Amino acid sequence: MKNQKAMLKTAEALIAIVITLIFIVLVFSQTPAESMSEKNLDMLKMIHVSDEFRNCATAENLTCISALVNDSMPRKYDFYVDMSPHPSAQPSGLPEKGIYVESLIIAGNVTDYNPQIIRLYYWMK
Repeated sequence: MKNQKAMLKTAEALIAIVITLIFIVLVFSQTPAESMSEKNLDMLKMIHVSDEFRNCATAENLTCISALVNDSMPRKYDFYVDMSPHPSAQPSGLPEKGIYVESLIIAGNVTDYNPQIIRLYYWMK
């Protein structure tokens, strides 16, 4: 009788160890999702200090802004640039993916106050 109880206790301990190991393997084997800091490129912060960018923005030239972003954007990302004076403006036709957005307000130049919000939408290809 003592021998059977000891065997049951040993089997019980082994099952607990196996279940714990399975749990640990399942939790730690999952590939971690990319963190926001890896995807947050801060592209507008990098290029907004350029005079060329400011000239493009005050002239409301999206082609010029897109070219500047394209030169700085890593090749594994696609992007879309939008400019609007309305804070709630939303573009259409963006892909159904995880899209990250950066925005920057350009107030105009010294003589002309014409605020524009430049939004950069980007996502993994």
